[in-house]
Amino acid sequence: MILTSNLVLVPLSQFSIPNEEQVGVFVGWLNDDEVVKYSEQRHYEHSRESQMRFWTETIDEPRRYWFLKTKNGEKSQIIGAASAEYDEDNLVSNISILIGDKNYWGKGLGKEAYGAVIENERLHGMKRVVAGMMETNEPMIRTCLACGMAREAVIPDMFKVEDTRVALVLMGLTL
Repeated sequence: MILTSNLVLVPLSQFSIPNEEQVGVFVGWLNDDEVVKYSEQRHYEHSRESQMRFWTETIDEPRRYWFLKTKNGEKSQIIGAASAEYDEDNLVSNISILIGDKNYWGKGLGKEAYGAVIENERLHGMKRVVAGMMETNEPMIRTCLACGMAREAVIPDMFKVEDTRVALVLMGLTL
């Protein structure tokens, strides 16, 4: 478990199987075009079954996965998720985050969670963290920069978004 000022990052491995309501919340986020606007998840139709399958498979991967919960006592709720797909051989983690609950957008919680994940990866012995995003995902680029990451590469025409092509921005930080 990772604690920040406003969040609790609960590892998937320590989380009891999410209840039907929580699964439904994630499915709702993943099927919301605005929430997944910058995500490759936008290409899929999500269901309770696909979400449970993802969580089941994620436990066995070389990935750390957290549910992001607010610190509101009994009113604590899941507002998103974060992950770090790690490469033990090269000591590099590819990190990502989703704040699915739009009520929490623009409040700095993405940066708070992202910074906590970066620190967690450093504590696990990782030497670098990286992240990739669409060049149009300005909120994520700002979050990465605020967490000390630098723009390391831009790969043109990586994503098809409607009738246009968008570059991939690669961010990185040596720990």
